[in-house]
Amino acid sequence: MENREIYVISQGFKIKKKKIKEKIEKKEKDELIALEYSNIGWYIIIPILFFLAIGLILERYLRIGRVGVVLFTFLGVIASFYNIFRILKWGR
Repeated sequence: MENREIYVISQGFKIKKKKIKEKIEKKEKDELIALEYSNIGWYIIIPILFFLAIGLILERYLRIGRVGVVLFTFLGVIASFYNIFRILKWGR
């Protein structure tokens, strides 16, 4: 059971706060949690692709070699892990 507060306008045009109790079934809670984490794949792949693109651009124009691509891909993986850690910590 969750308590929510809503605002109600009475006949005298006065605003009153009213508490209502809602019962959320376990199935609905599970669906909300699944929906919250449905975009987790994007949080993993976008930083990796972004840093990989930066590494490839630097390799092409600055001629730094494959070390830059590997380094920036590694940075993308670290950024992805940080995103996942932040999401999971925020969900608690």
